[in-house]
Amino acid sequence: LVLLGPVFFLLVFALAVLLDRQIFVVLVFILLGR
Repeated sequence: LVLLGPVFFLLVFALAVLLDRQIFVVLVFILLGR
């Protein structure tokens, strides 16, 4: 997974709001894991 910068973060945030807050937590956990 390659971070493209703020754009990627905004995309993730948008998906988190649309889908659920839980997916955002999972993504943050993965980012912290790296």
